[in-house]
Amino acid sequence: MKILINDLRNFFNDPSISNQRIDVFTIIFLVRIGLVNLDGDYDTIIAEVTAAHAILHASLSSYGTDINIGRGATEVRVNVMDDFKYFVSDNKWTVENKYKTVNKERAIQFYPDQLKDYNAINKTTALFLMERYATAAHTHVADFTPAFDAAASAFPLRYTNATEGQETAKGHIGSDRTGKNDGRSDLNIALFRAYNFCKFNTYADYDKMHNLFPLETLYKHPHHEVAHYSGAEGAQSTVNAAEANYDGTYYALFRNTGTTDQMVGLELTADTTVGTTHGITVKAGKSKSFQIIKTGTAGNHFLNVTNLNLTDPGSWKIDIYRED
Repeated sequence: MKILINDLRNFFNDPSISNQRIDVFTIIFLVRIGLVNLDGDYDTIIAEVTAAHAILHASLSSYGTDINIGRGATEVRVNVMDDFKYFVSDNKWTVENKYKTVNKERAIQFYPDQLKDYNAINKTTALFLMERYATAAHTHVADFTPAFDAAASAFPLRYTNATEGQETAKGHIGSDRTGKNDGRSDLNIALFRAYNFCKFNTYADYDKMHNLFPLETLYKHPHHEVAHYSGAEGAQSTVNAAEANYDGTYYALFRNTGTTDQMVGLELTADTTVGTTHGITVKAGKSKSFQIIKTGTAGNHFLNVTNLNLTDPGSWKIDIYRED
């Protein structure tokens, strides 16, 4: 039985749907509905969604610009690390050649692991590596030029300043989020209105609605993909819908779009009639979702559909997806 409160719930107003996802989703929707708006039936809906989307899209774009401006105001750590990697690599030959015949152990103070640790530099090791190299350069400053010592000693300070600058920029950006969520509520309402209008206008046709509203793309869910299949078979006939090495993460939604009862399940070959032991029977016009692996025995990889009717043909659609 349909529950009114569930039917009235605006599923676009879901905190698990990020602003970025609904932004892209709306762009896709506007393109698709524009393609089918041949008679102008959707003009009002398109105008409402476009107006609401423009506000949210502008606020998202503004936030992205704020972040870049904040980062651009100061040197960032990754740039310092890149410069340091180039510096130690470029001076490796100079250092090792200097100690080629005398004081060979000093080269190890600069390059104890050759370039492996420097090439693997990250935010955790960066300051340590820079300070170690600067200490070696300053300890043996007499063996090199003052410029080399100064350049080496500059990296720890540059990195510290970059770290502080980045955090300051982030703090300023994050401290004032005024207006950064503008438009989301209005867009949720506009999309829900569009969804219900299109549902009415298409007589709840699944294919037309899914083309306009691929809702599974809104969620960062564990579905790796959603594959869509459709087909038909004659009376008492069997057809292969799909085949793969299905495991426990694969699920299917079978929609019987015909007027005959049908059975779906895994079999050993593509033309094997679906067995009644594990197969799922779906009545005419009904839908069922199930874990694919449970519809057959181990080693069966062919998802087949069998028409149970003696005289009439059948038709179906299957959505296959994965969950981790």
